[in-house]
Amino acid sequence: FRYLVKKITDSPKLLEALQKVCGTLQVNCKLPELDCETRWNSTWLMLSSVIQIQKPLDELLRSIENAHEGFTGLSISPKDDLAKGFQKESWSAVQDFCSFLKPFKEATVLMSASEYPTLGMVVPVFHIVSEQVRLAIAASTGFRSTHTIRFAMAVQSKLDEYREIVNCKQVKIAAFLDPRVKQYLSKVGIDMDELKKDIIQDFTTEYELTFLKQQSQETAISSAPDNGGESFLQLLTGQMKSPLIVN
Repeated sequence: FRYLVKKITDSPKLLEALQKVCGTLQVNCKLPELDCETRWNSTWLMLSSVIQIQKPLDELLRSIENAHEGFTGLSISPKDDLAKGFQKESWSAVQDFCSFLKPFKEATVLMSASEYPTLGMVVPVFHIVSEQVRLAIAASTGFRSTHTIRFAMAVQSKLDEYREIVNCKQVKIAAFLDPRVKQYLSKVGIDMDELKKDIIQDFTTEYELTFLKQQSQETAISSAPDNGGESFLQLLTGQMKSPLIVN
């Protein structure tokens, strides 16, 4: 599929032929974009665009293989293996693979936001994508393709590298304090009572000393001898022992 998309994007004549087929079939011609092999989201985008024009692509390759008028002299010749088109199983496999990648695309968009905090969402998002991977690997029969299962295993290995970081106390506390996901935490096996204790302990350790120091300073100020000066409140309300002179 990637090879076909590369052929189309590199050849204006082949692209024109595809647009012609789309017009005949009355299908909106959403031009596929070649992906970057190391970027899963770009692969999802490429496959999604390919699936949307499945019928035009099948018809294009069929016309090339049969050397129909207007479909010769292209970068894909009738003798090329690519001109033989794709079997139904291949289309099913790429749809399956695209379905597997979609949650990763959505998670990336969600976690890449700059106008709202995202640390609190790490735990539930990580759990959802991990569950997606687990289900893909477990579905060794049925609609899940062998290619998707192999890829899911590779993704699981990559996620395992981050599991310890995701499960650290700081990330869990951020999730607990995020009202969008707080109720979700118990469903992923987080001990809420234990987490509450951690929050209280961290708050006490971090702020108790600062609080006591500030309280001590306030006590010292309030117990200082009155030198006849006016308080800020007295100055503000005009209830002063002597008039305020304003130049």
